[in-house]
This record gives sequence, C-alpha cells and structure tokens, in this order.
Amino acid sequence: MRRCRWLPCALSLLVAPTLAGVAPAEERLYGGVYSNACSDSHALRVRLFGDTMSVEQAGQAVAAKPFKSSTRVPSGAAPPAFKLAYVGEVKGGDGLVFVLTHDAGGLFVLLDGGAKSLAALGPGVQGQKLRHCDPNRNALPGAPAPKSLAPSDLLRDPNFKPAYLQALGALAREPWLATLSGPAPEVRVVRVAGADMQLAAACKPRDCGENNTVLLYDAARPAVYGKVYQAGRTTLIGNPPPPLSAELDRLWQQEWRGAK
Repeated sequence: MRRCRWLPCALSLLVAPTLAGVAPAEERLYGGVYSNACSDSHALRVRLFGDTMSVEQAGQAVAAKPFKSSTRVPSGAAPPAFKLAYVGEVKGGDGLVFVLTHDAGGLFVLLDGGAKSLAALGPGVQGQKLRHCDPNRNALPGAPAPKSLAPSDLLRDPNFKPAYLQALGALAREPWLATLSGPAPEVRVVRVAGADMQLAAACKPRDCGENNTVLLYDAARPAVYGKVYQAGRTTLIGNPPPPLSAELDRLWQQEWRGAK
C-alpha cells in the first residue's frame, strides 16, 4: 500500500476544503502574536487570529490558507499541557502545523510541521517554541488573581520600558513621567480599537490635578500610546492613530476629571 509523509496526509484529513480559521471562542483564548522577542519586528513571530495563520521573520512571511483547529497533533505525539493544534495548507509547500500548549510558564506555540514551507524563512525555524506576547493570555485559566500592578511596575517589563521611553522622547527628562512613581490607580486591561491593552494612569506627586498622564500599552506590538497633561498643555506620545487619540482623550477625562 502506498504510504505518504505525515504532514500531507494530516492536512488532507484535518483541513476542510473551505476556510475555517480561528473560531471566536478559540480566538479569545489563543489568538494573537507569539514571539520570543516581541519588541523586535524582525524576530521570528507567529500571527494567529481570524483567517490569519502565519509565520514571519526578517520581513518574510509564510501563511496558511485554508486552515483549521484540531484536538489532536498530526504527528501523533501530544506534548504536556497540549491545548489545540492548527493545521493549514501552504500553496506550493507542505503546509504548517502550530501546536499550542499552556502551562505555568505561559501560552506557547510550537512550529511542529512544514519544513519545506518554513524553509523560506531561513534555517532553524521548524521546531521553535514561541510565547504569547500578551502577558494577560499567559496566565492559566483559574489561576489566582495576579498581584495588583502599579504603573511603575510596568517599567520592569523589558518590552514596555524601551517602547515607553521612545514614546516619551524629551519628556523622559520629567522624573515623574520617567519613573511613574507618583499616585496612581491599578493598571487594568481595556478593549480599545479591537485590541486588549493595559491602561495606566499616573501623576506628579503633590500636583496631580495639573500634571498627569494616561497610557495605553499594546503588549502584542509592543507599543505605548499616551496623553500627557502639564499645566494646561497636552502632548500625545507614541503617535497614536486617530481612534486611539480619541480614546486617550476619553480615558483622560475619566481618570483625571471624573467624566463618565
């Protein structure tokens, strides 16, 4: 009997003729960007959401279409903490397989198949394990609530700090902005322009009414956008697009002027 390599066979069994993509319930759990260097746009990264299943590196990309999820690993060996696999076709290639695991270390995607397809990105891509770029997705469901986060705690995030200082520019010379150590509510997650972002609000000690800021941290990019208010003068940082600028205005009013 004729035998075939595991990946093409798996694709023929697991991928429907029509596009399936990431179901909404799956996207809430697993969708987003995965990388071990989230701040480096040229680093190896995976995008998984909607009808997008792709691997990118140094400006090159390999995308699968159609693709769908599977409750088993096509290679037959499910790793510990296995959650789901995504299997897709690549034109002229041997397809792609993403294997998702979620443990105490975070939410990961393993590039488990598609050596021929992934070869376009350079050597050593197949078999790489990448972590989700959103820290909120890395927490295990049902785990104890994390310790409350102050804006200054974000500066310990190696992805937040360089993005924030770059967005601040010359304003980084202001100590209360550089350290975010003044009075502040807890950091919380908000939904803005279709993405989950962390909202931080901070102010200058003993002068909160006239010197304050609101910041939005998009960990998946990563990028920081903000509105800084200084004695009647407003500065937008991080070059926010118009929808984010409007949202920053609304959030600033809410945090510092008590508007709903």
